[in-house]
Amino acid sequence: MKTIGIIVEYNPFHNGHLYQIEKARQLTGADAIVVIMSGDFVQRGTPAIIDKYARTKMALEHGVDLVIELPLLYATASAEYFATGAVQILDGLKIIDTLVFGSECGDLSLLSEISQILIDEPDYFREKLKEYIKTGETFPAARKHALYDYLSTHHDDAAFLKNADEVLDHPNNILGIEYIKALLRLKSSITPFTIKREGAGYHDTDHTMKFSSATSLRKYFHSVQSTALPNGSSVTESIIDSLAEQLPDASLRILSSEYQKTFPISANDFSSLLYYRLSQETKESLTAYADITEDLANRIIGHYRPGITFTAFAEGLKSRQYTLTRINRCLLHILLGIREQDLAHFLSTPDSRYARILGFKKTSSHLLKRSKENEGIPIITKTADAPKQLPSNAMSLFTHDIRASHLYNQIVFTTHHTLLKDDYTHGPIML
Repeated sequence: MKTIGIIVEYNPFHNGHLYQIEKARQLTGADAIVVIMSGDFVQRGTPAIIDKYARTKMALEHGVDLVIELPLLYATASAEYFATGAVQILDGLKIIDTLVFGSECGDLSLLSEISQILIDEPDYFREKLKEYIKTGETFPAARKHALYDYLSTHHDDAAFLKNADEVLDHPNNILGIEYIKALLRLKSSITPFTIKREGAGYHDTDHTMKFSSATSLRKYFHSVQSTALPNGSSVTESIIDSLAEQLPDASLRILSSEYQKTFPISANDFSSLLYYRLSQETKESLTAYADITEDLANRIIGHYRPGITFTAFAEGLKSRQYTLTRINRCLLHILLGIREQDLAHFLSTPDSRYARILGFKKTSSHLLKRSKENEGIPIITKTADAPKQLPSNAMSLFTHDIRASHLYNQIVFTTHHTLLKDDYTHGPIML
């Protein structure tokens, strides 16, 4: 039996995700698909637009067999930590044959070569990286230029070098490289496989394309107002009419039924909480949070003030050195209490690994049984049983997830007046 793994956010689930699932089955001959999915907060440093159980149901109804939650500390981390945490879980299950991921370039050999360079860090590459950082480049820009300079000394194919130069301009390529790096470092038996991304780019804001990006869909949902339209149709009907070509059936149905009941949720819904957390911090204490340097801590303390929204605050902190995504992640780390030492500790500690099940198809329950037979990592299907199943490190990591979900659910209630079940009363979705 061939089982593939995919690392996802499904924020929300759209046609591009369905295409990837169908293409992955077709090209790999997979019998089952396991996804590692971010929970209620995602890697771009914001809350998910809709809760993790709704997104789990979308995934299961569109061909996924098993959905596992990516722990909060990894889900909201930089690309390297995000990828490493997810790959550790897939590897730990001991049932995954292939890791499938989308990429803009679709060139596995190129991504693999770059991954190996970034792991080995040859002297020439390392020196070039230092030089570019000294000129004031952001780390991503410096790494891109240093990588191109290194490849230029080993390749004379102009077309190859052009492709290589463009690889690190695209977010899915970057994540793909991090997945491959994680597999190599773990010496995992899992084989990487990439599918070329189709349609809109990751940051594209046009929601009318067949393969619209999740970014454009989120922007659309946040922009739709709660008033009736001039022709008398409801907002739900408006969503159906506007997105029928962009969202698969089950995804569209779930989003339409939950609109202004449990979603949309945005970063700005957490503005007051962020202000409260910042009011308790100092320049010194802020540097304990993941990704926050002393310089950024100074900027945060100097910019925060009453009444400012989460997004406006992040925009004000953005600079040549700090991208908006990194700023968002840093603010979320403060809000959720994610400290650098905790992230580093859990990633480097094997007994921190576990698989928390968000949902599965009843016909695919054999995947859980096979993982247990293969002596895979602990599998959590019932939150109340976690303390008995998990060693202390894993339980500590899991506790971050529970607390974050409680906070997310409270914001859903405050924003939409709907009380979601918490992780102790909401069992896995089973279809």
